Amino acid sequence: MDYLKKINIEADFSNIEKFSTIAIADGFHISRSLASQYLNSLFREGKIVKIDSRPVYYISRFVFERDFDIILNSLSFSSLDEAKEYLLNQKKMRYSFENLVGFDGSLGETISQIKSAVSYPSGSGLNYLLYGEVGVGKSILSKCAYEYLLLQTKEEKKRVICDGRNNRFIRRFCEAIEEAKEGVVVIKRGNYISEEDRKLLSRILENNYFINDAGKRVYLSCSIVLLYDKPTISELEMIVDYFPIKCHVPAYRNRYSAEKERIIIRFFKKEAHILSKDIQISYALMKFLINANYPHNLDDLNNIVKEVCARASIESAKTLYIGVNHLPERFAYNGNAFHIKEADLKDEWISVNDYIQPDASEGVIALFDNIIKEFQSADASIGNCIKNCCVMLNKFYDEFIYNNQFNSDFTFSYNSKFEDVINSVVYAYNYIVPEHCSLIISYYCFVKKTISRNIDDWYITKEQDIQKVVQQLVNTNSEITILVEKIKLAFAYNINISLDDAGMLILYIMFLNYNNLNSNRQFLSLIICHGVSTAYSISNTVNSFVGQHVYESVDMPLDKTMADVAEYVSKYVKRYRIKSDILLLVDMGALEELDTHLKEIENNIYVLNNVSTPMALTIATMVIQNESLNKIADVCAQRFGSSFKACKNRRKEDALIFVSDNGKNMALRLKDTFINSLPKHIDVQTFACNRVDLEMTDFLSKIKENYNILFILGASSFENCQNFISIENLVKEREIDRITELLRSYLNKEEVMQFRENLIYNFSLQSVIDNLSVLDANKVLLYTKNAVSLLQKEMHYNFLSDVLPGIYIHICFMVERLVTKEPIAGISDDSEFEREHKNFVNITKKCFQNLCSHYGVELTVAEIKYLYEYIEDDRRKKENE
Repeated sequence: MDYLKKINIEADFSNIEKFSTIAIADGFHISRSLASQYLNSLFREGKIVKIDSRPVYYISRFVFERDFDIILNSLSFSSLDEAKEYLLNQKKMRYSFENLVGFDGSLGETISQIKSAVSYPSGSGLNYLLYGEVGVGKSILSKCAYEYLLLQTKEEKKRVICDGRNNRFIRRFCEAIEEAKEGVVVIKRGNYISEEDRKLLSRILENNYFINDAGKRVYLSCSIVLLYDKPTISELEMIVDYFPIKCHVPAYRNRYSAEKERIIIRFFKKEAHILSKDIQISYALMKFLINANYPHNLDDLNNIVKEVCARASIESAKTLYIGVNHLPERFAYNGNAFHIKEADLKDEWISVNDYIQPDASEGVIALFDNIIKEFQSADASIGNCIKNCCVMLNKFYDEFIYNNQFNSDFTFSYNSKFEDVINSVVYAYNYIVPEHCSLIISYYCFVKKTISRNIDDWYITKEQDIQKVVQQLVNTNSEITILVEKIKLAFAYNINISLDDAGMLILYIMFLNYNNLNSNRQFLSLIICHGVSTAYSISNTVNSFVGQHVYESVDMPLDKTMADVAEYVSKYVKRYRIKSDILLLVDMGALEELDTHLKEIENNIYVLNNVSTPMALTIATMVIQNESLNKIADVCAQRFGSSFKACKNRRKEDALIFVSDNGKNMALRLKDTFINSLPKHIDVQTFACNRVDLEMTDFLSKIKENYNILFILGASSFENCQNFISIENLVKEREIDRITELLRSYLNKEEVMQFRENLIYNFSLQSVIDNLSVLDANKVLLYTKNAVSLLQKEMHYNFLSDVLPGIYIHICFMVERLVTKEPIAGISDDSEFEREHKNFVNITKKCFQNLCSHYGVELTVAEIKYLYEYIEDDRRKKENE
């Protein structure tokens, strides 16, 4: 590493050969392979920049950042040209918003406001005001805004600065307006503008012109940016009105810890480049700099970093080890007192040049991956899954929130709002929710929004898996669904945060684990009465009496009809995404009217009228005891003279069953292969079982009660089952047609074609994997599939589905034969075949060019002849059908 740091890199890369593996190996007098091994190890540690060209070049990250005066966010380049282009873009983006620490965090809202001002379609945009304490970064933001303006307009525009402390401010301002023309005028230190000059400035801005020394009227055609060094703008008075967009820049103490850490590392890196030395800082110093208060914010912090580096450089010539002992004595007496409790251990020091901040998203992603894995476990019950996942959430809270400095930052900005919303909803239901539930959701939402975009990428790939877990929990308990949906809506309405399925998953697990909820409850119970608070009084009294939240309540005006009641129920079901059946208790009205008005709802709705508090109490007791619906209706009819109406609207969900006589694991493999062939997720339930379950138990009859079975896919011994498709005939044209017809309501024409291709490909892949010995089956089959697709297009001919697997497998084995130098034997008259089928030979070579080039083989006429005969056999089969 020391050797590499001694080699400077020229700006035009003219000495790049010094950084090749051979040159470095010669410099160390070691073998090239050993040098490559060491260099790649350093690259993985983040200490080296790798240019993966021919030859490969390895440059010290420290030297690269120092000599090109940049902070790298990528350490790997595919070529020298890519590295040069990256540097060129970095120079162009020197003042890019994306280069600012916190552009997607604490500065996110400020930058969004600035962009809206700059993008306004009039000249150079709207006037805007940047205000905040001294040293928070207002000048840098204005420079970034100017660069953003140039990118948007793609025109050259001038940026002129005038100082509020100038004794002749108005004269200088007018000169700047004439000089900038249609560009930008930046007024820095606007808080120093005198009261008289403010009045004159207000008049100019109101009139939109001024009279110059020549007596001519000069109109303002530029945009004006005012930088104001105070945390509030109350003292600006009337002048504020002429700046439509007012952007607050947060103080350093209000920035997130992760951002503070990156700022500190960036300042130390800059000093390391200036001093051409390695810098190591102690964790104690890092913690101190993060938590200290700075009157002039980033300016003070930057000066302190310079000072401690200067102090440490006196002691060391090579590597600077900087700790709290290098801080000036004044910090012991200004409210930033520190204690020197640091050991000279390797683990206690941070290497500035090699430091990579841990990604907060990693812990979040690992948490949800483990939760998904827990629910995908075939042997675990839902109750155990909930319990185990709650343990995971508690452990996550302890490790990433409670024991982490990061906690203090977002507690006030996110958690206080989340906690209020959750508690307000939960209180009405008399449920228990642990205090850290809102903290975990706050942490997830905060990290997703402000710290890392990795979660967004992960969420896209895992969204379907998360939705499946949520659906499992929804099916577990109907009453919890409304509670979670109400919290979600409260988040959206009250604090403008959209809670995704991952956030809802945390709520489901916490509520189901900490509350004694009846998982066998058959339906959601809802009381609707006419009057001011009749339904509420009945439901609240009964819920309190039985000690459980059994009833939801809705009060409606006296003039509302049963049609209005039905309409409200329909909206209620859609709003809270209720999937379970509903027991509806109403006070009056003809139940026959409901039947027609509730047809659009897919839930089964059971209605009892003449509701009263004693009747509701009786029903609540029976619901808790899981009595049948018929018994509830009979009791209500006998005791309370209530009429009963059943509106059965529920449509059975579609389902697929995969079965194997070789055990459940084989059935699961079959299911996975089939599901992976689908071009998109379809809302169909899937079940996997072995032969014994299907034939010897009531497994099938239970599924038929609740689901519409599209088909059963399995071994040939189950052909007596209805809608059965044999695995042996799966890739035959007739069976694929049958499957695609059954799935047509879920897939469009293009998706059906893609599914057919994927199905053939995936089932062919298994055969190839089982038989290839040298080549990577996945890769060779992918090249084969592409070649065959091209061949079909060139020939304007589509092979039969049951022939395609054979063609795929034949070509895969053919490639392996050619790679291992075992050409096909026993075929004569190749020259005659080539003359007679010259067009086919040329087309085949063209279509297989990429495959042959990748594996370094040549497709001989003998191989093409064999392929031709295979295709001709396909033609004959089509003619005979």
